[in-house]
Amino acid sequence: MPAPNAAPTPAELQLLRVLWSRGPSNVREVHEALYAGTDTAYTTTLKLMQNLHAKGLVNAVLRGFLRRR
Repeated sequence: MPAPNAAPTPAELQLLRVLWSRGPSNVREVHEALYAGTDTAYTTTLKLMQNLHAKGLVNAVLRGFLRRR
C-alpha cells in the first residue's frame, strides 16, 4: 500500500527518470548514472530508492546472499 504522500520529491523524480530510461536497474547502476563524478554517497541513492519503494513507486527484487559458516 502506497504511503499517504506518494508524490516523488525532485531528487526521487530524477531517480525515476533514470529507471524509466534504463529499465530495471540496481542501486549501483542508478547511482553511477546519476552521480558519477560527484561526492554523493551510494547510501543516498539507496535511501532514495527505499523511499520510492515505501511510496509504492518502484518494485524491489531482493537477491539472497551466500553465507559461509
